[in-house]
Amino acid sequence: MTVLPIDLPQFNRNSPAAVRLPIAIVLVSIVTIPTLLFYFSLATSLALGSSVTAIFVTIAALLAPNRLRSPILRSLAFVGIVALAIGLHLAVAGMLHPTDAWHAAASLLPLTVIIVGGTVLANAMKATSDQRFDRAVRIVLAVMGLFVIAKLLGLRVPASREFSNPIFPFTEPSHFVLLLVPFYMYACVAATSRRRLAILALGLVLIVSLESLTLAIGWMLVVLVCSRGWLVPAGVAGLSAIVLTQVDLAYFLDRLDFSDETTNLSTLVYLQGWELVDEALRTTQGWGLGFQQLGLQGTNSEISRVIYLILGADGNILDGGFGLAKLVGEFGVIGIVLAAGVVTLGVQSLLRLRQAARQPRGASRSTIFAHAVLASYLVEFLVRGTGYFSATAILLVAALLLRFGPGKASGFSITGANVAI
Repeated sequence: MTVLPIDLPQFNRNSPAAVRLPIAIVLVSIVTIPTLLFYFSLATSLALGSSVTAIFVTIAALLAPNRLRSPILRSLAFVGIVALAIGLHLAVAGMLHPTDAWHAAASLLPLTVIIVGGTVLANAMKATSDQRFDRAVRIVLAVMGLFVIAKLLGLRVPASREFSNPIFPFTEPSHFVLLLVPFYMYACVAATSRRRLAILALGLVLIVSLESLTLAIGWMLVVLVCSRGWLVPAGVAGLSAIVLTQVDLAYFLDRLDFSDETTNLSTLVYLQGWELVDEALRTTQGWGLGFQQLGLQGTNSEISRVIYLILGADGNILDGGFGLAKLVGEFGVIGIVLAAGVVTLGVQSLLRLRQAARQPRGASRSTIFAHAVLASYLVEFLVRGTGYFSATAILLVAALLLRFGPGKASGFSITGANVAI
């Protein structure tokens, strides 16, 4: 997948064109607002909350004099090109199987506002000093830490419906983890060697406390990034041996059981994702079901029937369980190419973060965070996803813009946009 660079020029913080907002408030809003609306059933998915958050970031930036209007118009032009490509693909998909064009068209609104919001956030992050960005990440991690403490103390905020294992305001641990990992990875890379080992140890404690296999996978990615010489691997191995001998590993082993006899819901959802991909590719001769069509017309997946018997309702057939399943199921061979690009970018960011971990002061904090977002997105893409329009989508758009500047993208440039937060 070819990605053209995007111009993010140097910013003069004394310029009258600057927009100044607390970056911590912006990041905390991205982490909390989408899931709050979902938790209290004010939205049926994370898409509405993510859209509201993106609109909040954009409006807040536009309230002050700035040079954002031009790049926002360019981002809208880019959305137009994407929408045209999506429409053409969906039209062909409609010749191969039933589609719901109105459902796809309605999804263009969150796509638009999230791309615009990500554009604003990218410029804001680029213009923020390293000290302010560090402080903002610490605040985000502190807020998420309070959520964990409340969970471990047994404090539960009443919701309009019952959730089996929520971490307020997240309806399930995996949703919490997907937003935690990029901030956690950034904190570990930017830390000194002594603090890094403590941060990794804290992550191991969280894995055991929350019993989250998704967090365990994300944590292993962080260890891979931060390993240097023998000290970190040896220390982590020692801590792991001490902690794991004190806990019951049945929970984790159950989720790693991919046999035909497994009844673990998490495992079934993951296997269902691959069945949905296979079904979509066979149904459309490799073309894909079309944008936002996965599971919309139902499915003949055997695992889906098992999940229905367990839950009494369909589970995760619209999002596929993880990002790759949804992307490939809806876009077929094109989705496979895009998926290869996503994985390649993630691996490249892992390698860049390993370099940054050796010399954390040699790279800007916004650049480190952009790589952390892209690297940690591998967990959402390959292990456990929540659809296209989650809060991580805003971070992902911003990370892509930061990752490939300076320069210009065909039809999508944010040249001249300077925002300070």
